[in-house]
Amino acid sequence: MFNAIRLKETGINKPMDASPLSSERSMIQKGVAGVLLVLLLLGGAPAAWAHKVYVFAWVEKGMVHTESSFGDQPVHGGAIDVVDMAGQSILTGKTDDQGHFSFPIPQEVSSDLTVKLNATMGHQAQWKIALKELTAKGEEADQLVEQAMEKKAVVEAKPSMVAILAGIAVIFLLALGSAFIQKRIKKRG
Repeated sequence: MFNAIRLKETGINKPMDASPLSSERSMIQKGVAGVLLVLLLLGGAPAAWAHKVYVFAWVEKGMVHTESSFGDQPVHGGAIDVVDMAGQSILTGKTDDQGHFSFPIPQEVSSDLTVKLNATMGHQAQWKIALKELTAKGEEADQLVEQAMEKKAVVEAKPSMVAILAGIAVIFLLALGSAFIQKRIKKRG
């Protein structure tokens, strides 16, 4: 009935657990609480994904075309700055209501170009256009447009449910591992 042990040799009073399983229950409860917290936080994640800004550019028929969006929403009036590899601004403009901005390939282009987007509230993105894309002709140009569209699809792809669940599982395992380590340290101390 006495639930404390006095260790006379060390002078430490150490309470005994009423049940040997109580610390394990506590660890499980903390793990479950952690998972619930993560799920609660992920509930707002779709809004965060929708707010990430993207800019995409491709070259077609002597023109550079850009699309800018916050996921499913176009960037209205976003500032576009096109710079060369030396960092010199070649031209500037603003996206239209659909998030598009187009311009002719600059004459005497001699380096890759970077399309920089500065959207509202400090959201920024950039897309690099290789010199090869700017100078390609005919069938090579068509192939480069296809490759650029594939890159766009990859950039805009949202994480799959499998990736989300795998991330949650990793977080859960890390929480359990942390609780286990804390329990071991507590036992030793």
